[in-house]
Amino acid sequence: KLEKERIEKLTAEKTQKEKEAADKLRKEQEDAAVAKLEKERKEKLTAEKTQKEKEAADKLRKQQEDAALVKLEKERKEKLATDKKKEADAILAKQQEEHPYQTQQDKAKIDKETAALNRADSMLLADKQRKEKNGKVTAAKQSVETQKMDPSVTVIPSDSVMTDKQRKEQRDRDLVKMKRAREEAEARMLVEKRDKEAKEKMAKKESKRLAKELAEQSKLRKKSEEQARKLTEDQQRITAKKVQAETEQRELEAKRAHEEQEKKNLISQREKLLSNQQVRVARDDNQEPYNNSEKAVQEGNQKKAIADYQRKIKDDAVSSPDVVNLNTARPASVKVIKTRGYVKNGQTEDPLSNVSINIRRLNGIVSQEVASDNNGNYQFSVDSGYFYLVSFYKDKYEISKQILDLTSYKKPEYTMLIQYLKEHDEFDPASKMPSIQFEKNSPKVPEGLWSDLEPIVKMMQEVPQLKMKIYGLGSADEDYPMELSITRARLVADMMMEVGIKPGRIRINGVGSFRPRSGCVEGKQCTQEQYKMDRVVMYKVIKD
Repeated sequence: KLEKERIEKLTAEKTQKEKEAADKLRKEQEDAAVAKLEKERKEKLTAEKTQKEKEAADKLRKQQEDAALVKLEKERKEKLATDKKKEADAILAKQQEEHPYQTQQDKAKIDKETAALNRADSMLLADKQRKEKNGKVTAAKQSVETQKMDPSVTVIPSDSVMTDKQRKEQRDRDLVKMKRAREEAEARMLVEKRDKEAKEKMAKKESKRLAKELAEQSKLRKKSEEQARKLTEDQQRITAKKVQAETEQRELEAKRAHEEQEKKNLISQREKLLSNQQVRVARDDNQEPYNNSEKAVQEGNQKKAIADYQRKIKDDAVSSPDVVNLNTARPASVKVIKTRGYVKNGQTEDPLSNVSINIRRLNGIVSQEVASDNNGNYQFSVDSGYFYLVSFYKDKYEISKQILDLTSYKKPEYTMLIQYLKEHDEFDPASKMPSIQFEKNSPKVPEGLWSDLEPIVKMMQEVPQLKMKIYGLGSADEDYPMELSITRARLVADMMMEVGIKPGRIRINGVGSFRPRSGCVEGKQCTQEQYKMDRVVMYKVIKD
């Protein structure tokens, strides 16, 4: 008994140390994750600031280019106006050479003379008609009077003075004047048209530039709002995960404390029962032995009582198959307690159906069996006032057991702790499986891991029936090999789930240093190369 208590105490201390180590490792991982997220956030903000500065520089450069284009366009217009002015001056100079009487200041006079020429033509026609009627003298007088009426009109000799050649030359000069005046008017209209088209083109270009600038500003504003929203969502997600982790940790600690308390109660009850049994044995030893005849009678009575007891158990099993009757006659103080429980997969936490649950009183031989339903629930009824051993059996799962203490339980119903069954897996460390190497005392994912997992991911995405088993190992020279092996296997599983592989298709198992590849166990001296063989995660793909 002392040796057993010592072993249990050592086991409890080791469990406490493992728990503290696991808590410390989890806290370090959470701090590292928070630091990593903070670093990424700062890098993201720095990149956004650099991007904004770059966009501002690009905007300023574009404004400078647009200003330079406007300046060039203005200079082109000024040059075009200067060229047009020079061309007009050249035309006027040529006209002055052909007609010296024309000057730049007499431009209005030129138009007046053109009108006068038209009137002169009409007057010549009238003179010709009057000549036929009144003769040469009347025509000459009419010409003098016309000259007196409009001194600005150029004196045009009458038909009596001008010859046919002079008349023809005068008509040609008039036609040239009219032609030049028309060309000048067309040139002015063409210049005005070109100026108008250039202004419209410039206005369209400016409108497009403004629209593009507004669109870019709107796009930048939306992008900044989206980035701010994503950053807020990331912070909320991190906070929620942290709160969830803290809640789960508190629930786990409460559950472990409850289990420890239950275990202590069981141990104390068992010690009490053992002490009572020892007292009864000592009391029996102190009594005088029976003689042979009395002993024979007693043995016959015992055999008869056992036969009656077995017959009674069969009758009770037929009438009430879910009740364990360990007494042929139930005392009035004994109550029937309806007990219920829940069975889950220890790795996926999914409910397990068709699990055989065997209920047997401690130090007894009679038992009953029930099975869990599709939701993992089960229930049975037993007598109060006893200890019971509840065993859980399912194909491809390891056998698990619970102690049910109803010695002092008074309520009519009892709820057992959730039972987690571990899948049975014959892991062979010597088998040829792909492996991922880790550093000593480190769960950090090695570089280049994705290149190794990418073909496996593609294959599992193409074939939904495939599942993956991941085994984490730890070397005997590491501080916490079991915790490290579980963390390493879980990190690889998380990478698979991040790319879309469902959690139900992945199984992880932390082996620790119990089944090493190198054969190095605790207490055995090995080289670092041998220890390195055990700091790995091994995996294999199976078809369901």
